Amino acid sequence: MVCVGINGLGRIGKCIFLQLIKHKYISVSAINIPNFNISNLEFYLRNDSNHKHNIDFTFKIIDENTFIIDECTIKMLSDRNPSKLNWKLYNVDYVIDSTGVFLTKDTVKNHVCTP
Repeated sequence: MVCVGINGLGRIGKCIFLQLIKHKYISVSAINIPNFNISNLEFYLRNDSNHKHNIDFTFKIIDENTFIIDECTIKMLSDRNPSKLNWKLYNVDYVIDSTGVFLTKDTVKNHVCTP
């Protein structure tokens, strides 16, 4: 199983996330969404004004930074500075940056997954 983290949960990040929660060999263990309240996350994932996602899932909030989707526990991080995100702490092998902010190799390298 490959574990990924997703930085940014806008339109692109949400589409990726919803596809990966049902993936057989990839699991999402952490997402980074600065300034987002976890109590709004289920509604946000189930509803979209442009995209129609016909993906059924169970959702449960564990605490202010943790939720479960279909028996998969996911941490919700909240930091705009990628060098402060300890992806390895959440067993992340790869980070998908869907913010559109980190567009070069030099800017995206701060998403470190190695110890």
